[in-house]
Amino acid sequence: MKKKKKDLDLLVDMGKRQAGKLSSMIVSNYFVGFPSEKQTDNLYQEMLSYSEKKGIEIINDGSEVENEDSLLPMPEIRPFDPSKIDIDMKTMELSSISERLEYNEINMNTDFQRKSGLWTDV
Repeated sequence: MKKKKKDLDLLVDMGKRQAGKLSSMIVSNYFVGFPSEKQTDNLYQEMLSYSEKKGIEIINDGSEVENEDSLLPMPEIRPFDPSKIDIDMKTMELSSISERLEYNEINMNTDFQRKSGLWTDV
């Protein structure tokens, strides 16, 4: 009980550092950190009401805690054999890299970058 209150107070402190507001996603992520046998709807509601009693506004961002029964079964994970991995180390000259950039053979604005337009055509 004492640890749970300490955890709830940490959540409240986080909300105070964010102008008295917490995203429901943060609360959900915090909830998932509890042992699975303690993850009940009652505990989640207790977390919400405790935070609100301490003056923390919970902003509903559409996230919610998923019920374990509704989750898809996890696929079987087979370990890989590291001896089957072959890595070639190639030394490239700077002039070669420069030419590849000049002829747009290297994409500096990939889809997986967090922010587009990081690189300029200098």
